[in-house]
Amino acid sequence: MPLSRKGRIFAGIGVVFAAILFLMYFGFSKSSAYYQTVEEVLNNGSELLDKPLRVSGYLVGDEIDWDGENVLLKFALAPRPDDSSGNYLPVIYHGIKPNNFEHGNEAIVEGKLDANGVLTADKLMVKCPSKYEEGSAE
Repeated sequence: MPLSRKGRIFAGIGVVFAAILFLMYFGFSKSSAYYQTVEEVLNNGSELLDKPLRVSGYLVGDEIDWDGENVLLKFALAPRPDDSSGNYLPVIYHGIKPNNFEHGNEAIVEGKLDANGVLTADKLMVKCPSKYEEGSAE
């Protein structure tokens, strides 16, 4: 027996509602990586082992080691630009080295922290330094 007009409207609303719930659930579960600073990861490393992490920090020029033959990038993130404290988060990334991968630039990495305190990154994004700074127009 075919649905009445009211029945079709309610069925349509139900399908839309179910689709929205489905998208919300899977959208949030895919982006469930924690967003941490370098200091938070260094201070809470044991609690973060093998969990998806998203970490923001600043590239340390002396720690950048690019192996183009094996497409392997090893580097360290500091909590602040030009930080010389030595409290760095070591990172290993298998992938192409970005063009703007330079000392002091801010980078965001996603990956997992291993027992040695090294973040194995799946994703690497380097923020472009602003070419335009606030100033007076002349």
